[in-house]
Amino acid sequence: HEMTHVLQHCVNVQRGTHRDTPIIQDTNELAELVNTHVSSDTVDFIKAVYPREKWLGEFEANYVENTFTAEQLVGLFYEFECQHLFR
Repeated sequence: HEMTHVLQHCVNVQRGTHRDTPIIQDTNELAELVNTHVSSDTVDFIKAVYPREKWLGEFEANYVENTFTAEQLVGLFYEFECQHLFR
């Protein structure tokens, strides 16, 4: 989950977009993935606890947490060239 936030930060720095912007910018695609891979209880929790502007990033982080392995996330870290931000 937290690695997704690292990846989001990295991608948003490179894009010049707001830090709460999810990596998947197509909200319909993101919604479909979240509805498939994240429980409705988790979605409800995010909506109850986080301000609206953080929902998409949290939805994405929970989707990634449920579907990606640690190895895949490390691969994305290097694919997105995030290592250059953390020197």
